[in-house]
Amino acid sequence: MARTKVQPSKKVFISEADQYLFGQGTHYDIYKKLGAHLSEENGEKGTYFAVWAPNAEKVHVVGDFNEWKESDTYKLTKLGDVGIWSLFVPWVGEGELYKFLITTKDGRKLYKADPYANYAELRPGTASIVTDISGFAWKDDKWMSERDKKDVNRQPMAVYECHIGSFMKHPNGTEDGFYKYR
Repeated sequence: MARTKVQPSKKVFISEADQYLFGQGTHYDIYKKLGAHLSEENGEKGTYFAVWAPNAEKVHVVGDFNEWKESDTYKLTKLGDVGIWSLFVPWVGEGELYKFLITTKDGRKLYKADPYANYAELRPGTASIVTDISGFAWKDDKWMSERDKKDVNRQPMAVYECHIGSFMKHPNGTEDGFYKYR
């Protein structure tokens, strides 16, 4: 089964149906909406930014295009009750570095990389990069056809282990704050 190249629509946006499906956990194409996507609105080309930040008080997009400064010009709008925020920024295009600036309800400001980014700068940098993957040529036809022939119930299984002590700190701060099996 070969993958087909899907052309992005001219205007990227998140509808009420998108929000509903996302809230239900059944929006299987949300990667086409969340993140940074080249878009066109009212004849202007730019980038549509969207992020899920349900507990944020405010969300801004910052990057090279605005000298990494918080500004009302780059403040995202909250869409409905699901916690998705979005903004179209004209003239921001492919190759621009960006992050989301999340303002918490207690006033803290957190600079976050885009969890839906398709491209990011190399370490030690942590910014996301606007990119267009609509022209990406998949080269996994052989793997996809082999996968279709396998019975997943008879294949080896990978089991991942999470060490409680390194996964999370206990909120009461006892015993150095790290969880233990007891």
